Amino acid sequence: MLTQRLIYPIVALAMVTHVAVVLHGIDPLGRPSEGGRAPNFSATLLNGSSFRLEDTLVGHRVLLTFWTTWCVPCTQEFAELREVIPELAKRDVVVVAVNTGEQRTTVAEAVRRRDYGFIDALVLDPEGDIASSYVVDGYPTTLLIESNGRIIRARRGYDSGGVRQMLGYLSGG
Repeated sequence: MLTQRLIYPIVALAMVTHVAVVLHGIDPLGRPSEGGRAPNFSATLLNGSSFRLEDTLVGHRVLLTFWTTWCVPCTQEFAELREVIPELAKRDVVVVAVNTGEQRTTVAEAVRRRDYGFIDALVLDPEGDIASSYVVDGYPTTLLIESNGRIIRARRGYDSGGVRQMLGYLSGG
């Protein structure tokens, strides 16, 4: 009898967690995931302009990646992104790179040195507020977002060919 009293609450908790994942697009760790809505944010771009994700999504898909200048896998992902820019453009995908936890001068130097000018929007997140809203727990963290704000695909970390693989989840284009 004691076992049944313990099992029922555990099963109920598992079911509630499953509903949260399926209906709200939030994984068990609280991170936005496939099928869920991408949290909107406003920020300043490296060039000083204002940026709002929801404005960028109007008529476009977004490949959103969180990165830092010290992250070696991030540089590998950016090299792959550079190669697929023509395919992204054909599929109307805007590349938005959110630098987390670093100052403008550090980011600007890395962008200049590594020639990251191919990125459509270089967002600054020096306090990590945007990364917190996405529960980023490693770099790079990359999401492919449909123009309606729904997350098509989310990936944490880098694996060779991962960006190309994400493109396979796009319909049309």
